[in-house]
Parts: sequence; C-alpha cells; structure tokens
Amino acid sequence: MYQLDQLKAFVLVCELGSFSAAARRLGKAQSSVSQSIANLEIELNQTLFIRQQNQATLTENGKALLPLAQDLLQQAHFFQQKANALSNGEPHQLRILLEETLITDKLLALFAELAERFPLLNLRIASEDNQRIAEIITQGRADLGICYQQQSHPHLSSQVLGNERLIAVAAKHHPLATQRHISAQTLGQYCQLQHDDQPHYRLSPRQWQCNSYYSLCFLAQQGIGWCIMPAQLLNDEWLNELTVLDLAFDLTTPQYPITLLLSHQHKITPATTFLVQGLQKIY
Repeated sequence: MYQLDQLKAFVLVCELGSFSAAARRLGKAQSSVSQSIANLEIELNQTLFIRQQNQATLTENGKALLPLAQDLLQQAHFFQQKANALSNGEPHQLRILLEETLITDKLLALFAELAERFPLLNLRIASEDNQRIAEIITQGRADLGICYQQQSHPHLSSQVLGNERLIAVAAKHHPLATQRHISAQTLGQYCQLQHDDQPHYRLSPRQWQCNSYYSLCFLAQQGIGWCIMPAQLLNDEWLNELTVLDLAFDLTTPQYPITLLLSHQHKITPATTFLVQGLQKIY
C-alpha cells in the first residue's frame, strides 16, 4: 500500500521538476526520493516519470494521477488539522439561530472573519421564529441564538447586545403617510399589521398578525395597513415603497433588546469567544 510520504515526494517532483530539487525541499538524499518514487510506481503498477539525466517528465498516466495525489495530501492535511483542533477542545460545529431581521451585512462580515480565523469549524446558521429560538436551544438543537428577547430563561445564559429602535411604516399611498404627529388614537383607526412578538404594541382593534417582519413589510407595501418594525430593516429598497410615519409618541418604550442566548451545555471555546466579542461590537 502506498504511503503519504511517497505521494508527497511524487507531487514535489512534479512541482519542482526534478528529483534533486524535491530532495532538497524535503531535506533528504536524492537517492531516498528516487527510491520512494520507485516504490510508489511498484505499488501502483504504473510508470509515473520518464527519467532523463537530471530531469523527470511526467508520463500520461502520471499526469492523470497527479491531481488525485494532490487531493489526497490536502485531505490528509485537513484530517490532521481537524484532529489537532479536537484535541485542543475546539468544537466540531457551531449551531446558530437568528431572527431574520438581525441578519445584516455586518453580521455576515463577522461570519467571514470567523471562517478565516477558524477554517475547520463547521458553522450551521438558521433563521427561526423569534419565539422559538430559546426553546430550540434549550432542547439542545442549537448552541446559541440572536433574537429580540426581553425575558430571561433559567436554562440559558443571556446577554443584551443592544437595543433596537422601532419605527412605524405604511405604504406611500396609505392615508397615514401624509399625516404629521400621528397619535395612538389615530393609528387605531386603521388596520395594524402586527408581529407576534409585539403584544404590547397592540394599538388597533383591527389586526393582521404575522411572525415575519419581512412579510409584514410586503403586506404594508400593498396598503393593507401600517406596521411597527425594527429601524435597521428599512433599507433603500423598502424606502421606495414605504414611508416612516411621523408619530407623536415614542415607540421605544418598553425597550426592544437584541439578546444573545447561549446554552449552558455549550463549551466556551476560542471560536465562541471570538463570535461573542464580534456581536458585541455590531449591536
């Protein structure tokens, strides 16, 4: 059976063009490299090189086997790195749940930094209904979550990352769009498109309820009613269709905290610490 050292010698001879150059790179005698390649050819029952003086030219069969040998060496390298990471206590994967509106460009950039810093970490990201994130983490099906959360959970660690500013919006053709200093009583005259997580913002007897802020925005765009949403969700695309309502009162009471939830069962690792520190800067 061929060995990884033989494959490494084979690949180096191909890359450097000669047995002597490969021997110098490996810190071995040229005869040792030549013997390693010869043994590999015996194991494979293939002639890999045409040997001419100080030059080695790949045969057609050698050319066919080279990319496979390179892949095997790369996989062996990853295998060793993964084993070392596991020995150092690093997790095999990190499972993250997110409320959909909290997926921002800054968060995606943080994930890119995480991938660069911990290339062997498998990251599993899923968007989930805000009300179910804590439940799923408690059940052990996720490690941490980022959501809008005001209540503490006995089985989870929680940390407030920041407070979101809420705004009220309606379609540009909605009757409320042109009014100024709108009171709660005036809002109550129109259908409210309400998120399931906002029972304390129930301002109208006429309501459509939904568990997705994006869906609420699409409904508001049709002129069905007005809705309360996180300010960061209103990007340039939505601004073309929706108007921020001029309210006579403040929507940020009570506060709408962005909270990090972490399972007590999750072992804090360098990857987790890096991610949490990045989240603290974003929110």
